[in-house]
Amino acid sequence: SRARIGTESNMVEGCEFCFPPAEDDKFILANTKYWRIYFANNQNYPGRCIIPLLRHCESLSEVTPPEMEELHHIIAVIEKIWRKELGAVNFNWGCLMNTAYRQQPYIPHVHFHCIPRYDKPFHTTEGDFTDDLFGRHYAISEEYQLPEKDRLDWTLKLRDLIQQELKQN
Repeated sequence: SRARIGTESNMVEGCEFCFPPAEDDKFILANTKYWRIYFANNQNYPGRCIIPLLRHCESLSEVTPPEMEELHHIIAVIEKIWRKELGAVNFNWGCLMNTAYRQQPYIPHVHFHCIPRYDKPFHTTEGDFTDDLFGRHYAISEEYQLPEKDRLDWTLKLRDLIQQELKQN
């Protein structure tokens, strides 16, 4: 079963963001008018999340001003909460869409990555994560497997906080 993020009229078959795996639903932090926020499967940087546009859109230049305005608000909310709750100091934001071009047919979908950065060890139930590259470009190939329990616990805690903050403004 696949959870759809858009409406039938604006989804593209084969798009990983139009039809994300249903098992990822438990890691959704919020759905807004235009965007979905969820914890990435790969938590190589704890708290890493992905923010896809709810409608299928293949180019950043096609994102509308209201969609960008809402994204700006989402970024402010995430940074505020991640600093307070997770101890993040800095954030790397990206909209790369490279994986969409690894094989044809190419099916890009506008989405952003939030990569929180830490200047102190980040504590998990199975030990500490240390951001050895803090202050430099993050390592794309590094794999840090956050314990599933931590990811679920953080989702539940941060989901409530992010939804409350999004509603306030």
